[in-house]
Amino acid sequence: MALFVSGVASFVLLLKGCFVLRRQARRSATDTGTLLLKSPQVPNVSVVAVASDCSPETRSLVRRLIDLHYSNHEVVLVLDGVSAEDFEHWIAEFHLAVTAWGTWKPTDPLRLSVLRTERAGTAAAYNAGIAVATGSLIAFFDAASEFSQEALLRLLPPMLQDPERTTAVCAMAPVLASTGLMQRFSAIESVRVWLGRYAAFTGWNMLVPVPGCCLLIRRDAIRRAGGFPPSEDRHPDCAAHLELVLNLHGRARAGGPPFRMTLAPDPISHLPAPKSSSELRRILDRDQCALKAAIVHRKSIGAIGWGLPALLWDRLARPLLETALYVVTAAGLALGLVPFRVVLLVLLCTVATGILVSMAAVVLRELADFRGGEPGLLVNLFFAAVPENLGYRQLRNLWLIEGFLKKKTR
Repeated sequence: MALFVSGVASFVLLLKGCFVLRRQARRSATDTGTLLLKSPQVPNVSVVAVASDCSPETRSLVRRLIDLHYSNHEVVLVLDGVSAEDFEHWIAEFHLAVTAWGTWKPTDPLRLSVLRTERAGTAAAYNAGIAVATGSLIAFFDAASEFSQEALLRLLPPMLQDPERTTAVCAMAPVLASTGLMQRFSAIESVRVWLGRYAAFTGWNMLVPVPGCCLLIRRDAIRRAGGFPPSEDRHPDCAAHLELVLNLHGRARAGGPPFRMTLAPDPISHLPAPKSSSELRRILDRDQCALKAAIVHRKSIGAIGWGLPALLWDRLARPLLETALYVVTAAGLALGLVPFRVVLLVLLCTVATGILVSMAAVVLRELADFRGGEPGLLVNLFFAAVPENLGYRQLRNLWLIEGFLKKKTR
């Protein structure tokens, strides 16, 4: 019964998220991107990023952040514990020169500031970057995400439309790819997250960042909340962003200034589609790492009412209960202790319910997105819900359990 109720609750979340996204899309029907791009009066935005190496992927990320289409933004890069050799590579890459304030700036006309710190963890590195940032708005991007170069332009309008109440804006888009089963499974998972944790939670003013999203937050709100919660760990970006937003929620619920986060309905940022089962597993591991960090630090960062327990149920308790139920049912059936109708009931409350929820997510995604999708893609994702719950669902449960219990992500 608990698993059946969980499936019903998942469908309610998807339905709520669909309504929230449709309402938000109607409010943001006017395209103001070109106007904002040309206006010199837009607020100054500081994009803060943290790096611990000098890999080609990290350098490419910084280049993309610098090239964002916005008339008044800077990139603050914090090099957290990089080696002397890697730092020399950064100096050569952007022709950096030290300033009187201890930061490094390129001699070329690039909107970039570089700060080098001793290894102190992701949270401390982000706080150091915010301290030297000059923007009244702070933007964060998941380093593993793919994002539009107009991301800042699309994040800003919701904040300008309601400047007194809106503290933060979040943007995330589901991955829609169907070249293989793993990509279809990932697409369905992404749609469920988009409608549920991303949109539905926002409807109750308790949105939590998800992997692949980007954030725009008022600097004064971050300052009043004390910045990123202290942590010596070097977690993925999604974990640090989740803890920051939960910290803002917790301060507001404890009597601090009201905290309201809204959505940017445009498809701005998303995780790349996985090409293999190992890549899909790494995506799940990163999400589990973020949730685990939030659970471990829940006393210091606050909470969002029933939202955090609900996430803990969905990402750990339900997979544990479902896996144990499969094992007990199979053993009981083999020993003749469990009648076959009980086996059918178990499959009804897990597999059948999961198929219906996944199919509903695909259909509701079409209703939430006014642009619609390709009919062929819709059909592929719709029927992929069947094999997703007949094999992959059970494997995913094991991945979620292992990802939450192990110390480090892949």
